[in-house]
Amino acid sequence: MSRTLTRLAAAAAAAASLAFISLAAAGAPAAGPAASALTAASSTPSSVWAGYVDTIRHPGGRNRFSSVAATFKVPAITCAKSIVVGHPFPASYPGHKYWSAAAFWAGLDGGNGDADSLEQAGITGYCTGPRVAAQYEAWYQMNPHHNVVVPLRNAAGHPGTVRAGDTIQVSVRDTAGVTPGSPKWADPRYAGYIYAVTLKDTTRGLSYDSGSLKLRSFGTGRAPGMTAEVITEAVSGGPYSSGPKHPYTIGLARMGVVRYTDVYVSSLATGWIYGMGMHSTGTWTVAKYVIDTPRDLIGVTALGGIAPGSSSPFGTYWDAQ
Repeated sequence: MSRTLTRLAAAAAAAASLAFISLAAAGAPAAGPAASALTAASSTPSSVWAGYVDTIRHPGGRNRFSSVAATFKVPAITCAKSIVVGHPFPASYPGHKYWSAAAFWAGLDGGNGDADSLEQAGITGYCTGPRVAAQYEAWYQMNPHHNVVVPLRNAAGHPGTVRAGDTIQVSVRDTAGVTPGSPKWADPRYAGYIYAVTLKDTTRGLSYDSGSLKLRSFGTGRAPGMTAEVITEAVSGGPYSSGPKHPYTIGLARMGVVRYTDVYVSSLATGWIYGMGMHSTGTWTVAKYVIDTPRDLIGVTALGGIAPGSSSPFGTYWDAQ
């Protein structure tokens, strides 16, 4: 999960408990200006990210992202075909359980270069070895804090299990600590401190909603609200991230196509906008990332079959030979 799961190995060592939406509750838009078709702009190479990042052109005042939401299907993962390079973390490593993994998430501020500002939530699929079935867990992270694994519960309050093929809705939103309609809700002076996340497995009727919690605190400074992202990630720096000071890596789990649909972003200046990976606007620019460093691993493609007026769908796919 961006610099999120880039820190996963350290987080795992620190906490053995690191086992890792209702869109209506998130205020998802019922209407808004439709996004253009996916841009055919060239891709930005990355060692960890595949997906799209929108970046505010002229940050300041109301020019800041306030929400991001997306729907995706949990991909099937084949543990035996994971890419594992170097030395996996030893089984005795405190709190560690990932042999290979991949994360699927939506978030804010992951692309702004500030390691202390990142607000995101999603699903991680992981393998504990090559001859096991993949497992999936829900999480959120508010940097500079470590990621938090959260249970998705049914209406009776019982935790359930996310499985391949499930449809997931995720949202991350800047609440300013108030409910929609409050004068503070759209006032940029109160933005960047208090966020809420929602995750929902609509296939199994499971959900997690943080409510308007102080997931960030005033003591950690203000998040800039400069970028919004929808990403498939090679966690903990990717499978090729080992070096003299970091001899262990987490492999990249072999996955199928991840279909991201019903993607929305909002800024205080524009309100809700359909689509991620749209053409650049007067408010923000867009960049497409593919994981191809040091070799092709995960690509990005446009997807069809979505009704006109909906968001521009895209998919991330296994591109390794």
